[in-house]
Amino acid sequence: MYINSWNIFLSTLLQEIGNKPTGLGEKKKRFQEFAEGLGVCNRVPLLLYAYDEYRRLSAVGDSFSSRPVEVSCYSILISSILEAGIKPDQAQAVEILSRSHHNCGHGSDVEPPVRLAEQAFKNQPYSTALYDATAAYKETLRPTRSSTAQNVKRKLSWILWHDPRNVERNCYTSRMQSDIHNMASETAFRWQWLLRHSTTGLSGAGGKSWLKEGRKRLALLGESEFLARLDEWITVPDQRVKITPTGSCFLRLLVWYGSLLHEDRSLPILVRLANVRWLHPEPATKVISALAWLLRTSGTEGFRPEIEAICRAWSTESIEVERLKTIHFPIQSQMDQSADQEVARRTNDLLEEQAGQAFSMLNTIAAQTGAHVDTVLEYWRIRQAVTQRETPEDVPVPTQESAGSGEN
Repeated sequence: MYINSWNIFLSTLLQEIGNKPTGLGEKKKRFQEFAEGLGVCNRVPLLLYAYDEYRRLSAVGDSFSSRPVEVSCYSILISSILEAGIKPDQAQAVEILSRSHHNCGHGSDVEPPVRLAEQAFKNQPYSTALYDATAAYKETLRPTRSSTAQNVKRKLSWILWHDPRNVERNCYTSRMQSDIHNMASETAFRWQWLLRHSTTGLSGAGGKSWLKEGRKRLALLGESEFLARLDEWITVPDQRVKITPTGSCFLRLLVWYGSLLHEDRSLPILVRLANVRWLHPEPATKVISALAWLLRTSGTEGFRPEIEAICRAWSTESIEVERLKTIHFPIQSQMDQSADQEVARRTNDLLEEQAGQAFSMLNTIAAQTGAHVDTVLEYWRIRQAVTQRETPEDVPVPTQESAGSGEN
């Protein structure tokens, strides 16, 4: 019955706006009223139907792909149902996650399938069905490049990290994954629950809301269990080691949870990370930033060699490390800042000189060819875009004012 109601609504709407997608913007309130008027029990089934139709109508090469108005209608319907509010059970949450579809990865309807799944599995271990649905949604979002989609794909990777079938190869956290999977079910879930409390933020420290919930989850696991495992997992291998972006998230979490304990208990273990040699340092930056924050805020002087190692290797990569360096090596920090400022000044002078030369060159070309200077500038923009593999709109073009020299 709910599908019949939707079909009547859709048919009426299409007759009103014809084949003009721009007319849908004025009709969004009607979509919201329609979604809110659905019985709560009908919202999830219609949402799943909408996902299926949206995917079918959006398919590349499908004969229905020439119906952009209908595609937009299903997209708005999906958003409207999600905004109206649903409370799916675990089975429904899995279906929503696996059947979700997006063409561009923008909008407010990209993240809710993940959030709804987390809510459905609150205080419950993840299931194999959830892992499969998560992998399916991640594949759906794979071609998208928006910042919203990137954050959601990161969260999906966090869920998949807990899948016993998905242990990372050669990652620093591989042993951590394997050990958790081999624990007794109750202990394994407590670790999973501890590590499911994450955030996409890039800061070195957890926020107030994270700290409040983090204390509860750490208490459920127990400090002794946490420290015993931490001592086993935080080691310094002889060779360089790999860490994946997903693995670095969970390693940073261990540092954050370590900050909830007395520094004498956790820091002697965590500072080992300062001496780990990473095969690719970039993913480990957030881990080192968290450690630098912990060392700085603890006020300890007992780990001078580790602090020195961090500041020497990471000060240009992390604001938190720079702050740590300012406290423990203030003279060197000031010298480095002065040197950086001088390099920045020289680089800016060189760029201004090059911009002036480029503008003069373009004016010379314009004079020789008779082309209007705006046309030459557009040629410059397109040429640079091709060279740098960027869109023309993203490539800055030197102007007479920025160049500081050149003829009109």
